[in-house]
Amino acid sequence: YTMEKDNTSDFKYFQQAYPNVTVLAAKKKVIPKENIFQNGKYIQLGESVPVWKTLIGKVNTPYTFIAHDLANIDKDSRFERLIRAISQLNVPIVGGATKGAEGTWKLNCYQSATQNYTHVLRMGYHNSLHECLYCNHFYGPIMAKTEFLKSITMDESLGDVIFLDLFYQTLANKHQNVAVCPDVMFHVKDGNYSKSQLLPFAKKVDIHKFVIDDNIVQFSCSEIGKVCSLSRGMAVSPCCLQDLSNTIKSLFKKCQEYDIICELQEGTLLGAVKLGKVLPWDMDADVTFLSSHFEALQKFGSSLQAKGYNLAMDFNSLSCCKDGRKVGGKAKLTSAHWTVELYGQHIMDSEQLI
Repeated sequence: YTMEKDNTSDFKYFQQAYPNVTVLAAKKKVIPKENIFQNGKYIQLGESVPVWKTLIGKVNTPYTFIAHDLANIDKDSRFERLIRAISQLNVPIVGGATKGAEGTWKLNCYQSATQNYTHVLRMGYHNSLHECLYCNHFYGPIMAKTEFLKSITMDESLGDVIFLDLFYQTLANKHQNVAVCPDVMFHVKDGNYSKSQLLPFAKKVDIHKFVIDDNIVQFSCSEIGKVCSLSRGMAVSPCCLQDLSNTIKSLFKKCQEYDIICELQEGTLLGAVKLGKVLPWDMDADVTFLSSHFEALQKFGSSLQAKGYNLAMDFNSLSCCKDGRKVGGKAKLTSAHWTVELYGQHIMDSEQLI
């Protein structure tokens, strides 16, 4: 248990109810002269010493209680129930319901899913057994098998979200669920992750968006230090999608500047209409333009090149005529990672609407 402040009242009930349980409290400041524990001690750590690795390394009991985010312990903190649940449910970690500053009790059982660079946490459970719920994540204090904790690498560089990473590792690497027993109740200090707290975890696992209940936290590529790197797979990284979106926007800005009629086409149009963005599995972009404006495309080729793009014109693709108008025309706009295919049409809907 890491002590942010000395508060003997936090342990008054605990020491009365469990006088034989050893308490280890780490401090990176001066250790108090008076030991507040009946059976336990403070451990002073240097600034570079890993807190959790040190504390868990000193535990020699089968189970460890981590008083994460705990405000106080009372009669509803039923340790025996949690230990019994670990054995009955065959899970490495269990927790309980929580009550924070808002003053209401929460079931505190969350299901998680990670896909398309998005990590989702929503209240819910897979199934139940012995009046406890199987989950992927919960907030607050943790009762865990000591052997399991020692098998996990606690990444202390993550700061306040070290336990979010613990649950992530439990599911992703160990392929195990955790459980919550709602009849065990803890008073906690806080139960939410802020954007600044989530940032180190986002950088570590390359997550660009968190959906936690109804709250959405998003990170730009620059915030998490990522750049476009195309790889095989169904989903394209958000950084690459942003790069493609910027390429399309640069093209349309020039079309507008030079009075060239351009329209999105094919999957690019579908993504804009259905999702309001580029399709997450798109591998290029499709744009149509008015064939009579083909020569005008040349005018902004040099200005796009200055921004890192290259415009290649296929002059043999233009012909005459249909309905008294030029037909065809092809060009390609390329960036470091993307290609925008441009096709000419002799008649366009947007032209008729102007």
